[in-house]
Amino acid sequence: DTQILSGGTPLHDIFATVGSTGGTSNAFSLQTVSTSGTHSQSTGKTHFIYDDTTANGAITIGLLSPASHAGVVTHKKIGNTATVTLSAPTGVTIDGAGTYDMTVQYEALSIFTDGNNYFIQ
Repeated sequence: DTQILSGGTPLHDIFATVGSTGGTSNAFSLQTVSTSGTHSQSTGKTHFIYDDTTANGAITIGLLSPASHAGVVTHKKIGNTATVTLSAPTGVTIDGAGTYDMTVQYEALSIFTDGNNYFIQ
């Protein structure tokens, strides 16, 4: 039997979009950052991998405005050479702080929003 999600989408259709970069689906969508410097979070992505070893330097990610952020977004640091900093927009916090530093290899965190600020899950 096919499992149907709310909204009428068959479950197998959701999993078929894994790895896809097109369309408007809210399914798994990955962005990998492997260059040092400051980058902006891409709209519509649900998972981010930061390879600071390949980047050979620190990575800073400017998060989207919480109003344009949908669902839970997962961030994963796979390198072991530098800090990955998640930076909230001006006036927005991540669990009460303006930034969050990922310093440990294979560290991961998922964040969600109330529309005003970010919270670590």
